[in-house]
Amino acid sequence: MANFSVNQARQLFVGNTVVNSEAALAEANPGSIFLKTTTDDFVVVAKTGLGEIVRSDRFTKDNVEWVNVTPAAKLYKTGKVHEVTVNNEILNSDSKVPAGYDYILRVSFYQYVGLSEEDTYYKYAEVYPTSALEPSAFYAKLAISLAKNASKDINPLYKVSLKTASDPVEVTAATKEEALNGTYTGLLIAEQLQEWHLGTMAYEVLPFTVSSVKVVMDGIELPWADVVPSTEALESANGKTIADLEYFCMGERGDIYRNMGWPNVVPTKYLVDPTANYDVVDIQFFYAGDAEDIQKSPRTLTIVVPAGSGATIGSALTSAGLTVKTAPVGE
Repeated sequence: MANFSVNQARQLFVGNTVVNSEAALAEANPGSIFLKTTTDDFVVVAKTGLGEIVRSDRFTKDNVEWVNVTPAAKLYKTGKVHEVTVNNEILNSDSKVPAGYDYILRVSFYQYVGLSEEDTYYKYAEVYPTSALEPSAFYAKLAISLAKNASKDINPLYKVSLKTASDPVEVTAATKEEALNGTYTGLLIAEQLQEWHLGTMAYEVLPFTVSSVKVVMDGIELPWADVVPSTEALESANGKTIADLEYFCMGERGDIYRNMGWPNVVPTKYLVDPTANYDVVDIQFFYAGDAEDIQKSPRTLTIVVPAGSGATIGSALTSAGLTVKTAPVGE
């Protein structure tokens, strides 16, 4: 199960539809919310998946510590892309990859079947040239070897591509070497999002590192590959992550066992569409009472709305006198 942070208490409300009044909420579909504000008082009123009307804690402006609006694109899953190129020090006088050496690339996966760093899994690619190779042809052979060595895995652990002057060329176990006749300037190995099941399998990548097994040339051990990692977005919708967040937060509301003892469970009606895109509004506030009850009790209110609607709620909170911070995309 995906895990999220909780500062004493966190309540999540899904607003697939944002309405303008409590009266409209009564007629709206499940999964609708209304943000009710007065001069100094705030409350979120929502319609649950079962059609019930529920509300958040009431809080005042003076008790709000911060408000964050996180656009959907900020929550996209990202993964590393490792670019592998031949170390210029091993090339011969013709700028080719020398023959007669075993060039082995190692991909090391961590936390493969568990959460421990001991749960490590390896994949290899190997090229043994019998004659000197142009780097472009060498990359093609290396890509095919690496793709074939991952063909037996149930889920794709990485994506193999060849870098060109334009778009990369993807290589699979079925790719024929004779079909790779372009000019390639490197090998790209990208992390891939793994299979996802709500509440049981988190939507994550399997992290790995890439390294080369050193070759001995003229009595000197040399790393034959240079590896440079970068980061890219792996999805264009964050619905699966938000669905995991809703599943997790339902445990804060009372579904503490979350399908434990299935099929003898009380099913929970979830509202997040895993294929959709959502903005997230987080309001951090506290309760403080009188006399001996003055200690601050922090609480987080999370509002999930369709992408683009987070700014609308942020504007409403700003108009009500709260300071709202919007997370920048791309940083």
